[in-house]
Amino acid sequence: MPRSWHCGARYGSSATPAPGRVYSQRQLFEVKKAQMASNNPEKYALASAFMAHRADRPKTYKPDAPTGRIITPSPQEKRLLVLTGMYKKESDIPEFISEVRIAMMKERLNFMVSIFYVVTVFIAFLSTLKAMYRTMPLALGDS
Repeated sequence: MPRSWHCGARYGSSATPAPGRVYSQRQLFEVKKAQMASNNPEKYALASAFMAHRADRPKTYKPDAPTGRIITPSPQEKRLLVLTGMYKKESDIPEFISEVRIAMMKERLNFMVSIFYVVTVFIAFLSTLKAMYRTMPLALGDS
């Protein structure tokens, strides 16, 4: 069977109900949306569907259990949370925090260390140039 090179779904695509038929992007989207809704009703294909679902909840709604794992931060992690500016003081840090919060802290720390490294190299370069220009007249005067 020759392969067609036009826009649409390929033969055997999981989103096509009838093999060999060409579907528009809108039809494929509707099929995927229906599959998502049937497989997992908690996921949303459109932002508008998610916002409509949130509108049904009261504004003070908070989930019972936080998503992801929660951990007790070590003393070093507490110091790094304060250093990266995620909390003002170590006493402000709750007993349990989410693993995502720790990951965010590590990303911020990596960024801060990278900036520190670039600034250090730049300052070293400038001080080398300054020393070079300071010693150049002495070297020229000796000859």
